[in-house]
Amino acid sequence: MSTTLKMNKIDLSLDNLGCKLPEEIAHLEEYAKYAKQIKEDVYGFFIPQFIEGKRNEDWYSFRKNTLGSSEIATIIEMDEYGDSVKLFRSKIDYDIPPFATKFTVNGLHFEERISDLWEFYDGTETGWVDNWTQANKIRTKVPIPCYAININYPHLSASLDFLIPGGQVSPFTGEVIESDASLEIKMVSQFASEKYELGIPHRYVVQTNLQMIVLGITYAELAYLVAGVDFNVLPLDMDLELCQEIIVKSYEFWNRVTMARDIYNSEGDELEIDRKITEIEPEPSGNEAYLEFYKDKYKTSYEDTLRAGEEQEWDIAVQYKTCTDDIALLEKTKEKLKQKIMSFSKYDEVISFGDNGRILNKRPEGKRATFRVNIKNYKEG
Repeated sequence: MSTTLKMNKIDLSLDNLGCKLPEEIAHLEEYAKYAKQIKEDVYGFFIPQFIEGKRNEDWYSFRKNTLGSSEIATIIEMDEYGDSVKLFRSKIDYDIPPFATKFTVNGLHFEERISDLWEFYDGTETGWVDNWTQANKIRTKVPIPCYAININYPHLSASLDFLIPGGQVSPFTGEVIESDASLEIKMVSQFASEKYELGIPHRYVVQTNLQMIVLGITYAELAYLVAGVDFNVLPLDMDLELCQEIIVKSYEFWNRVTMARDIYNSEGDELEIDRKITEIEPEPSGNEAYLEFYKDKYKTSYEDTLRAGEEQEWDIAVQYKTCTDDIALLEKTKEKLKQKIMSFSKYDEVISFGDNGRILNKRPEGKRATFRVNIKNYKEG
């Protein structure tokens, strides 16, 4: 009885690392030295990202063996920046080089600071400011320095930002939350905050639900800072319908990966092997990420190659050409409408529609002209 209760709490200590892995995750044996059971059915792999100032290759290679929480939105087509083909190939034969941008660096740098603000959050819009000033912490959190894998879903993993230990009072309900919960930290631009209904990109909600699946919990919080100023916390209960979609589609995706790995490791001509893998890879997303992948992996064509097209390929070509023709017609219509607006606004720099926005047609002498149709609410009714 006591053992069961103990294993329902998440053990994040670094004691007793290195264990025999259960059959479900035995394929991760090379990482067993980092592993321990942290909860019933859940194992943590405490792999340091850096060792003596140098990157630990185990930390990066481990990611090839599972689908992580930041990748899952790509699979269910809820990440406008991801691509399923690129992700698929990254698990087989395509290495995405580590890279840093101002967004990733700032995210890592400010993550700890944003999480500190969370400790002072009391459920009100600006109460955290007074609480921070008075050093009045409302709750506490602890870091989760591991990849977590649930043996019931061995193809999934979660690398969480922080854990909210159970037994603390919720600032949203005033009730004690007995179970542990995950805490995800994000920085959000003003544009993204205004674009999405919840004030955060959909992929963050998907990411948090994957974390709940892996840890076997039903509640999480997402703390985010908008444009470096506005701080907010979003409480999230597990979305059962979304989680079901995650589980089903991720299994299907991982089965493709498994089949492709068998093909990749088989004997044969390199081009033929790639053709066979292409036959089972998912469809391109239509996002920029696919073009980046394609231009990198297939940057050079195979010279003097020709084959007869198939019926399905013809159908796709027809759809593409039809779409191109429709776009050309729309562009012509759009230009004609623009010229109509230019005509009726030629004596006015601004035409106002009140709360519904305005038209700008400014042409100051010797300066750049500005033409904009900044209207809103036009989709209503």
